[in-house]
Amino acid sequence: MFANDVGIDNANPVRNNEVYSNRIGIQLAGRSSGSVSGEISNNLIYANREAAILLSIASSVQVVNNTIYQSAGDGTRTAVGHRGSRHASGVLRRHKDLDR
Repeated sequence: MFANDVGIDNANPVRNNEVYSNRIGIQLAGRSSGSVSGEISNNLIYANREAAILLSIASSVQVVNNTIYQSAGDGTRTAVGHRGSRHASGVLRRHKDLDR
């Protein structure tokens, strides 16, 4: 998924994708009717402008074994109403980190 506003929006589960060159790579966002939960795993996510992963009004999201490379923006951004997610065993690099 590439060259979109949001690469993958509210799909569940999100597994085994290459997501790049979007404003936001992967977004899980609940609505006023309630929060969303899910799994984001085994993805290659890179070169997104604002965030690789955005969680908003989300709970119990499992973010596991993703590889994230960002030259700008956030690797994982949590917004209002987010709670109780698990982040494990991934690789997160910002371009600045690679320049050292």
